[in-house]
Amino acid sequence: MNPITYTNEVHREKYNFILEETNKVLLLVGLEVTKEGRIIQVVQAKTLDEADRRVNNLKKQHYNRAIHDEVKKYCIEDYLRKD
Repeated sequence: MNPITYTNEVHREKYNFILEETNKVLLLVGLEVTKEGRIIQVVQAKTLDEADRRVNNLKKQHYNRAIHDEVKKYCIEDYLRKD
């Protein structure tokens, strides 16, 4: 899950998909892969629904706030910092 492998813009969506799917499984054993590609310990998810909610939380926030795709593309880091 080394992000350097996915630096090409075309591969970034694939990286995000793989990261989310991997984290769904890992959350069930109390682990998570960060955006930096490192594995960290987290609070273990008890159910598949909880794992899905935790992985998809950022997507839901974007949807709920109706953030335009172009804004997400260029301003996601600022958004995550709540700037």
